[in-house]
Amino acid sequence: MLRGRGTDHRCILAALERSLLSELHPMALTAKTLPAMGLVGTCIGMIGVINAIGDGAVNASDTEALTQAVGNALPSMGIAISTTLAAAFIGSVLLSGLVSVATQKVTLFVDELDAQLDLFPFPKNEGESDA
Repeated sequence: MLRGRGTDHRCILAALERSLLSELHPMALTAKTLPAMGLVGTCIGMIGVINAIGDGAVNASDTEALTQAVGNALPSMGIAISTTLAAAFIGSVLLSGLVSVATQKVTLFVDELDAQLDLFPFPKNEGESDA
């Protein structure tokens, strides 16, 4: 027990750990929502593809116009694919990995602090026993 506190140091460490881990919550939430944002980018890119092909399909007998429409659609297809890949990589791999490492570091820090506090001889309050 900490002198004058009436609280075991493990309760304080648990509160510290909860507080530190709560600071990681926004990053974890971002990591979970980024793949969905990538899908929004995919939809936007696919709208561009459909518009470009639709513009060329007005005169379907003109192969030159169709070829040009498909060529015009390719940049939008690149946007669609790249946003999905970028969001999946950044969200699922990078940020999730960082959150995992940070969580492990917080746990390790609290465990090491707990071990050090176990070595420290806290004075006993009057009438307190070694329970």
